Amino acid sequence: MMYVMKQPSPNRTDRGTKLLLGAIALLLGLNLISNGSTPVPGPSEARAQNESRKGGGLISAATQRKQMIEEIRRMNSAIQALDAKINAGLNVRVTDMPEIRLPRDSD
Repeated sequence: MMYVMKQPSPNRTDRGTKLLLGAIALLLGLNLISNGSTPVPGPSEARAQNESRKGGGLISAATQRKQMIEEIRRMNSAIQALDAKINAGLNVRVTDMPEIRLPRDSD
């Protein structure tokens, strides 16, 4: 048996393409009308680095690394202090306990 695929007629394909292109053109026109009143921003200007930083200038990579290491050491000591408090045990005292209501069985 031999199967032959039926080709769509050229008029039907052209009509569908024209309809689709017309819908796209209509949507683009509506987009242009709705956004046409607002100006399109151009390329942004390069901004110089703000000089109001501490020290007023660039920090060398070595100085930056030293600061990062010092901050990591500070955070590590804070974590160790928290860990020591948790491992020492927690004492919890309830000062205000709401009333507990159990659901009634309807059996």
